[in-house]
Amino acid sequence: MRPFALTIGLLGLAAVARADGAGEPPLPLYWQPPGAPAPLADKVHAAFAEALVRRGTGPPIDRSPTAIQPAPLGQRLLAAVADYRAFRFDEAAAALSELARAAEAEGGAGLDARQLADLYLHRGLARLELGRTAEAWEDLVRAARMDPTRALDPAQFPPRAAATYRRAVAEVALAPHAELEVRVPDGAIVSVDGHVVAGTRTIALGQHLVRVEAPGFQPWAGLCAVVSQHERFEPPLQPWQPPDPDALVEAARAAGARAGAVVLGALRRTPGGWRFLARRVELPGGQTVTEDASLDTAPVQRVVDDTVRRLLEPSLLLAAPPRPLPDPPPWYRRWWLWALAGGVAAALAISIPLATASPSPPSSTGTASAVGPFR
Repeated sequence: MRPFALTIGLLGLAAVARADGAGEPPLPLYWQPPGAPAPLADKVHAAFAEALVRRGTGPPIDRSPTAIQPAPLGQRLLAAVADYRAFRFDEAAAALSELARAAEAEGGAGLDARQLADLYLHRGLARLELGRTAEAWEDLVRAARMDPTRALDPAQFPPRAAATYRRAVAEVALAPHAELEVRVPDGAIVSVDGHVVAGTRTIALGQHLVRVEAPGFQPWAGLCAVVSQHERFEPPLQPWQPPDPDALVEAARAAGARAGAVVLGALRRTPGGWRFLARRVELPGGQTVTEDASLDTAPVQRVVDDTVRRLLEPSLLLAAPPRPLPDPPPWYRRWWLWALAGGVAAALAISIPLATASPSPPSSTGTASAVGPFR
């Protein structure tokens, strides 16, 4: 009885939720991650809208997030370089250190190879003027790694600075080099030290700035330490996730919806490929039903329509397959048989003593008279 009771309870819950939101159309939302392939995303969006309209719901509202863009650092870099050229070495070193932290956290933060080399070059030269020789040398070597073909113009840099940088370039040229392979999903754009890389890149040993933008995944940026001749680096990419039920309830409240339901259609990427997720959240209770299907096994329109159909028809979700009838009990365990047998036994118990009892002699109720003897 428990599965049957559970099914009835769920159906009742859905009925109550529908009754609470009677007359309130669902709030339809659509979501897709930044960088999703346009042909697939367009098909999914159109198929989801068509499936909703076919079932009496309006087209969805697009709630897709925008791509995360690194903070622009180009103008700040130019200002810091101007401080160096104006002999404001303390201000230049401080500003360039702040820019370096931002660039390292963002894998270059949108700066190209020449700009990144300028950042470390001018910080190194400013530190050199401030007497911080060890830190200055490290910066100049890093700048030479990023742009090893660069030569300083003697008209713009003092002789000491130009000579020190030439030594840094020579050290980088003589240092061991390695093949860096960044392992990323198909369609990803990889940037190493401001250079867009396809496949492997030959670079000097040491730390390098890496940024990865892959469709369906959040951008990753950071430092990669190249320490071996064949370095393989796999950044820990995190997939974009569609809104959870709590976020959908908040979206409904922000839109002024207090009853009914929120219906979400989402395109998302998983290690196994692209999938379509549909989610329905009842208001105000927050009861949630989620359907998920692969987009690699059937036409997009059919996958999306079937998923939405299952989501918007709770009876299809809650109806359990018919249970087989149980085998009839054996004859000796049937109640009516024992009741009949009990009735027969009671009747026999009453009738048998009556049938076997002996008859009594007849008795007279009249007045007896004595007859005398013959004489």
